[in-house]
Amino acid sequence: MSFDWNSFDAVQMNVASWPLGEPDGSGLVRTEWEIRTLGDVPGGPVGDQMSLHHLSGDMSFDLQVLGPRVLSMTCVCPEEMPGPARLGAASVAWRFLDEQVSRLWMIGKYPRAVLPEFMRQRRGLVEQIPASIREVWVWLSLIRSEPLLSEMAGQSSQAERLISIVGNSPKSPVLAESFSELGSRLSVRAETGRSRGLGLRRIQRAAIEFGVRGASDGSVDSMAYATERLFDALFVLERSLGVEVSGGLSMEEDRAWFDDAASLAEFESLSSGILDRSRLFCGRLVDFCSSEGAQLALRNE
Repeated sequence: MSFDWNSFDAVQMNVASWPLGEPDGSGLVRTEWEIRTLGDVPGGPVGDQMSLHHLSGDMSFDLQVLGPRVLSMTCVCPEEMPGPARLGAASVAWRFLDEQVSRLWMIGKYPRAVLPEFMRQRRGLVEQIPASIREVWVWLSLIRSEPLLSEMAGQSSQAERLISIVGNSPKSPVLAESFSELGSRLSVRAETGRSRGLGLRRIQRAAIEFGVRGASDGSVDSMAYATERLFDALFVLERSLGVEVSGGLSMEEDRAWFDDAASLAEFESLSSGILDRSRLFCGRLVDFCSSEGAQLALRNE
């Protein structure tokens, strides 16, 4: 798949960078990453079981289990190896762990979602959904974020109505119309020159634009990009309020898009379980948006 990552960088979060690490005096440098997972990690010598050393000729890996959902990975590579090359080699190992051991959540201080290797993974998973129902996947992500979008647009959430529509008629033009209208309302205050805040409107408008476009033309890149920006908005907002890494709606969204994609690809239909998951998520997001901290943060937007 050919995708120009740079064409969308105006609204991306800061990309991950490689920390300095510790030289060992022999021309090698060691860098340790704490990795948090979405599910429990099986016990035992995970590093030996997974044979991580075959994944790169220039970098070796030592993996230890620190807790039920916490790993430590030490990467060893030549000092002269450039940072981007180090990140690329480690990303292959991280994706291997994600797909073979337990889905990853945080890699160091970065959510897995911001790494290009996992952007490619997302697009690959979406491509496995039959084209005839693929747009359902992006509508579900947009609907899960609808309570936040509506809060920022100054209107009541219509999430329940939209869930009913996508359940009965996923190709309904009402879905595109509803989110396009939300996007236009987000634009009203976006050009006021206010420099405070988190940039949520800019991120959300991009998510809506690319989500509606992807649902219309079937572009996997547009759909995936839209869901990445929806995740960004939740993650940025929660981090600004000090929400713990081990919880929060951004983490649940990182579960939900994946589970939706897997279910739609396997069963080639929209199940009541998927709709119920989105309905529950929307209820939690409504409560979150009404909290004092969220209200204060959103007023600054």
